[in-house]
Amino acid sequence: MSSEVINKKKNWMSTFLIGIGIICIGVAIYGLYGIYREYKEADDIYNKAEEEFVDLNIENITTEEDGTEVVVPRGPWYELASIDLAGLQKKYPDIIGWLFFEDGLISYPVMQTTDNETYLHITYNGKASKAGSIFMEATHNPDFSNTHTLIYGHNMNNLSMFGRLKHYKNEGYYEGHEYFQIFRGNEILRYQIFSYQDVPIESFVYQEYFTSAKELSKRLLKKSYINPGLKIEPDDKIITLSTCNGNEKYRFVVSAVLIETYNITDKTLTQEVIKE
Repeated sequence: MSSEVINKKKNWMSTFLIGIGIICIGVAIYGLYGIYREYKEADDIYNKAEEEFVDLNIENITTEEDGTEVVVPRGPWYELASIDLAGLQKKYPDIIGWLFFEDGLISYPVMQTTDNETYLHITYNGKASKAGSIFMEATHNPDFSNTHTLIYGHNMNNLSMFGRLKHYKNEGYYEGHEYFQIFRGNEILRYQIFSYQDVPIESFVYQEYFTSAKELSKRLLKKSYINPGLKIEPDDKIITLSTCNGNEKYRFVVSAVLIETYNITDKTLTQEVIKE
């Protein structure tokens, strides 16, 4: 075979490979754009809900030298946010409450229906989305009155939904991010996080029904990455937020106990749990 023919074949092969490379890059860029667009659409949907139904009373989020996101409250904890829950529920009956972290970084309606599949991939207003919704275990009481209440959410790469929960694994993050609230009817329930850990998907967290918060807390604390020393009694109420952690066989769970209740109508505050 002549050198000219060989060179032509080499040039053709090089051109072919370059073409394949360009196509692959184009497909990758298109795929990334599709993911970005879907994330943005979901963010826009939830941002619209906040704009219409949520009034925040916190300073803008700032960043400390170590990269920790913080907020400066403008009043007591029960005045950090105001939610038009009745207005939301009138339009979307599956909304049973609103989850609001006092650092302002997680703020979403909480859904519940008769199964744990519906809101995996649709937003609170019924739009298809990989982000889905934050939703309560279908078998639990919609008024958050169970001894143990499970709430699920996706661990999104853009840190939406429960994507920021992974930050609790970072040293020092817990301080300044200990509290979240649940808006329910005319009450605001304040919870303090006391445990977080990675658990197998068959963990007792998902499999067992608890009637004693004290017993549950003891089991959660056995392998917890923290222990802030809360005195949890049998009749207390615990919420566990559950999300994936990148391993199909495990989940990351963040558990918190109800420490205070504020009645919006009566403007009364009830303390539920004290530190030991």
